[in-house]
Amino acid sequence: MFDFYRMLSFYFTTIGFYFSSMVGFLMVLPMVMEIGFEEGFHSAIVDFFTMQLQLASMLFTFQRGTKSHYYGRTILYGGSKYRPTGRGFVVFHAKFAEEVTL
Repeated sequence: MFDFYRMLSFYFTTIGFYFSSMVGFLMVLPMVMEIGFEEGFHSAIVDFFTMQLQLASMLFTFQRGTKSHYYGRTILYGGSKYRPTGRGFVVFHAKFAEEVTL
């Protein structure tokens, strides 16, 4: 069930997600490993904490929430339309329900 007050909580939606859950750790691990192999692991750890101080996790959470909101609205209410660009592409129009059902 949607819990509005928990969503607004700073701990559960940003910093706490990365530090208190295994999923948060697994999301950060590829970035730390890549920077660690390229520049050294000390630099990777410093970059990670720098990103936390710059509130990069809050930006990620905001972006993810905004995208999921609009994707959900589009799926729920429709609204995807072909926007012609004038390049002459041939487009086959099919309903979403026909594509996902067998």
